[in-house]
Amino acid sequence: MRFPSEKAVEALRKQYPVGARVELVHMDDQYSKLKPGDRGYVEHIDDAGGLHVRWDSGSGLALDFFEDSYRLVTAEELEAEKAQAEQTQEENEDEDELEL
Repeated sequence: MRFPSEKAVEALRKQYPVGARVELVHMDDQYSKLKPGDRGYVEHIDDAGGLHVRWDSGSGLALDFFEDSYRLVTAEELEAEKAQAEQTQEENEDEDELEL
């Protein structure tokens, strides 16, 4: 098993701080249910460079520094995601009112 240098881990922690939104680009794990495009929030980065994520799907699978590809979700994407969530919430509230 390979390990990144301490310097690389520190750089990773700066690039992906706790609470950052990330998106999976590629994972070569036949047993994982995660797929490209899945998103989650960074929980922490361990000393081996494992990026521990709380995925929206509920999974807690970590990303591997050497094996997996992932990226930060941009500010523009976060705004679009927030707007979509608000719209969905409003639609659900409208449906609830119709049921009454």
